[in-house]
Order: sequence, then structure tokens, then C-alpha cells
Amino acid sequence: IKARCRTELGIIEIRGRMDGWIPAAGGIPPWIEEIKTSRRQGSAPDPSLISIHAAQLKLYAWMTALAGGCEHINAQLTFIHPDSLSASPVRFEWHIDELAQFATTQLRAFVDRAMIEEARRGQRDRRLSTLAYPMAAFRPGQRALASVAYKAIVDATHQTWLEAPTGLGKTIGVLYPALRAMPVSDISRVFYFTAKVQGQNAAEEALEQLRGSEAFPLTSVTITAKRAVCPTPELPCDPAYCPRAKGFYDRLGEGLIELREAAHHHHIDRSTIERVSDNHALCPFELNLEIARESDVVVADFNYGLDPRVRLQRLLEQSETKPVFLIDEAHNLLTRSVDMFSSDLRLGTLEAARTVIAGSGRIDTALNNLINELQRLVSERPHNTSWVAKPEAIQTVVSCASDWLMAMATKNDSTQEAP
Repeated sequence: IKARCRTELGIIEIRGRMDGWIPAAGGIPPWIEEIKTSRRQGSAPDPSLISIHAAQLKLYAWMTALAGGCEHINAQLTFIHPDSLSASPVRFEWHIDELAQFATTQLRAFVDRAMIEEARRGQRDRRLSTLAYPMAAFRPGQRALASVAYKAIVDATHQTWLEAPTGLGKTIGVLYPALRAMPVSDISRVFYFTAKVQGQNAAEEALEQLRGSEAFPLTSVTITAKRAVCPTPELPCDPAYCPRAKGFYDRLGEGLIELREAAHHHHIDRSTIERVSDNHALCPFELNLEIARESDVVVADFNYGLDPRVRLQRLLEQSETKPVFLIDEAHNLLTRSVDMFSSDLRLGTLEAARTVIAGSGRIDTALNNLINELQRLVSERPHNTSWVAKPEAIQTVVSCASDWLMAMATKNDSTQEAP
């Protein structure tokens, strides 16, 4: 379903795909449904989750009412457990006036923010088009490096491998031409991927040098691993248990305003993210990703660009974007890629886990089945040969483990004990 609205930015199309729809008939209003998965078992969905997903459903209801000329819409938000398929429905009844007011408010907020961002990018491009090299002079070989990088980025038809000795200044030698190319080639975002933290530090230092001491309409940010910044690692990433996740989107706006102001003066690094997230009781990792969505330069580990399990899909899969990848120490890609696209299952680890959770019902049984299957696979393997196999019992263990961890978190939450 979709709707088109005329705004100061031009025509904006809002569209989506409803999970369920029954058209109006016999005087009964149309009925729509949105389905979400949730591993919360035997309890009502968290109110903050309902609020977030109901906003999506409300826009669908508004578009449905517009398309059908209806005054009333019946809607249902259904939370389904992915394994048991148990459903927890939440029902709504809306009038077109309420829906229209909600849609207008959301659209107004979007347009206002988009106009501010459009103005900022215009200022950014004007500054970048005259950006001077921050050093007194290029080092020997550095100008040639920057020239090759600039042509490769502007041309954007092939990959370019640059190799230079340590100490040449490769980091600033490729970041400088990348920034100069942004207004020329309509580049949406520059990603600087590194294999080590030292590479991230070098990129941050280079960006500060390029920005200078004056306010600069360039937003740059470093993505820090979740495990490194999480202030509550003992809690599940679930609004029902983590106070940083509960009501996240209600407080996000204030956090982003503070980060945007900071971005005019310096690179947004880990310390900035942690300070702002503490100020507004926000999940630092999710706040990090949210500000990255509107950043011009993103510094991150290889994984966030290439690993299919953790890559920044919300940044890399946006339509109508033209990103540039700068990959530091690219010779490390081979070994890192092997790790990204491989996984292993160790019998000793599973046996240790079985000892810890012995007698814990379904997960205990599932673990025993998986261990038996692995032992059978090992015994059947011919001598001096290797094989690649995915034990069939593994998915049962994963599902049971998720439920078991959630149950333990619920128990600890109710007794106020540490996990």
C-alpha cells in the first residue's frame, strides 16, 4: 500500500506491505494486521514495543482509509513466538481524523528534519570543494597516492589496490581525496573499514586534522562493538529487561540533537557516544548506529561492512545511495573473510554446557541429542579426511537455548538477583 504527499521537498511517497488485510464489506470497516516475532512467552508484549510497531500499523491504517474512503479502520498487532507460534494480539480501532492527524505530524517531522539535513549537506559540499590539505606539504609519494585515490573514487568503475610503505601517511592520503570527491561525485557516505583498533584511531586523528579547529558541517563517527560499550551486559537486549532499551525511541530524539551539535565541532568517537547515551539513558550501540545513518564518514571494523551476520544493513542497503569503501590493511581481508563466512561447533564446549544446565528440561534433551549426533558424525568420518556438515539437531538447541536464557532473565528480573 502507498500514499503520495506534496511537501516543500516535492512529492514524498510513503509505502509498505501489510501482513493482513480484509476489505470493508457489509458495513464492517476494513481490517488490517501487522505481525511481529517475539520470544517473550506467556506474558503480554512490552508496552514500548507495542508503541513502536503500532506507529507503523497506524500509517498503514491511514493509507488504507485514504485508498478506500473509509472513516473507521480496525487493526491488529500480533506478536508471534517463532518456535511455539503462540500469538499475542493487540487490537485497535481508529477514526480517519485521528489517523490523518498522526500521519501529518509524522510527515511534518520528517520534512523538517530532511530540510535541515539538506541545508547541512549543501554547506558541507561547499566547504569540501575548497578543503585544503592540512599539512604544510605532501610527503614524498603522498601526492601520487592521493591523486590515484581521487581518480578511482570519482571514476567509481573499478576497485583500486594501493600499496605504500609504513609512514607515508596512507590514512590521510586516501581520506583527503575521498572527502574532496564527495561534492563532485554525489557520494552519499564514505566508509573507512579497518582490521584493528589502531587503524580506527589513525582514521579519527586524520579526520580531526582535516576538520581543523573551526566548526565544520561534516558528520563523522566511529562504530564501536556492542560488547565494548554495553553498560548492562548481564541483561538481554530486550526492552522488557534492559532500561536502556525500554522507551529507546522516546528518548532518541534528544540524544541525536546532542550528537548533531557535537558533530559540528569534532569526530564522534566512543567517548562521545558513551557520554550522550548516559545523559539520556540510551543503548550506546543503537545510538551509535542511529547517528551513523546520517553521518558522512563512518569508521568501523571490517565486520560491519562485510560480515553477513553483523554488517550495517541499515546503512549499506539504503536505496539511491552511492557509498565509497576505503579498506585499511586490505591484506588482512583473506583471513578475516574466512572467519566471517565460517563457523565451528566444538564437542568439548557442548559437553561443558551440558554439565552447567543439566536437568533443565527441553534444552538438556536437545543438547544431549546434538552431542550424540556430533559423536556419530566423528565416528563415521573416514581416517585423514575432512567434511563439512551442519548437524540437524543444532537448530533445536539454538531455539531451546534462547528460551532458556529468556526464562533465566525473567526469573532474575522477578527476584532482583544478578544473573
